[in-house]
Amino acid sequence: MPTNPVMKPLTIGLVVVMLIMSFSASTGAAMNPARDLGPRVLTACAGWGSQVFTLYDYYWWVPITAPIVGAILGGGVYMVLLSNHHDQDDEESDVTEDDHYENAPATPVVV
Repeated sequence: MPTNPVMKPLTIGLVVVMLIMSFSASTGAAMNPARDLGPRVLTACAGWGSQVFTLYDYYWWVPITAPIVGAILGGGVYMVLLSNHHDQDDEESDVTEDDHYENAPATPVVV
């Protein structure tokens, strides 16, 4: 079933908006570690000290570790549920990367 290419970015945007609306009251919607840790370090250097890291019961480490743990778990789930069921070709392809570029049509260079 073909999908509408316009709906993909719209769906991703709506999911991000829902996540921000869901988590912003309790965590500040720190889905990106750089958007959470950088301002905390700058605020600590600006004079507020270590209290910026104790806010929300030491929440600062969650946006840093959650993407790493999620990537590991997501990769493991993919390997268990999908990757093991793909057909695996035992014989290697005779076509190399150089052969691919040799057969590619030449494109004119405009200067």
